[in-house]
Amino acid sequence: MDPVRLLLHCVHQMDLTPLYRSFRRAERNLVSPHQLLAILIYAYMNQIYSSRRIEEVCLRDIHFMYLLEGRPAPDHTTIARFRRDHFAPYAKEILAQMAQFLASVGAISFQNLFVDGTKIEAVAGKYTFVWKKGVAKNRTKLMEKLDTFLAGVEKEFGIHLRRGSEIRLHHLKRLRRRLKRIQRE
Repeated sequence: MDPVRLLLHCVHQMDLTPLYRSFRRAERNLVSPHQLLAILIYAYMNQIYSSRRIEEVCLRDIHFMYLLEGRPAPDHTTIARFRRDHFAPYAKEILAQMAQFLASVGAISFQNLFVDGTKIEAVAGKYTFVWKKGVAKNRTKLMEKLDTFLAGVEKEFGIHLRRGSEIRLHHLKRLRRRLKRIQRE
């Protein structure tokens, strides 16, 4: 199923009463809250975060027009106000419902869950950075593990690597070549 159709089906199945209650009667727009929610989520799925940019794609992109269901595109202030005043207070509840629905239809699985703070970005090149302290700490742990691993390899296979106090990448490549040779024999 196409993601835009799945998203719209998901939003229609969700219980959005808290979201609808947050709207005053005078504040109702031509675009319903469930359509604004679908537009916002689909924009985030496509790495579009600016309300002005979302307004622009609502006017030009056929997927966003499909989510609008024939209604006129909302302006950027409506999108920004919806995000700030209506979506933000209920975002956890709404996104939890969405995850449960997607799991129930088999679109996602909870086979791998990371509760230790691991973050895996969909756009890996964006905002990736490494902290020096974290690298230094992990490097010392890795070196300790490598020492014990190499000692085990030397004992089990009789391979001895000539190295100084530090293990370098070419040492590991040499070990890999030797292990492959032993494996072939």
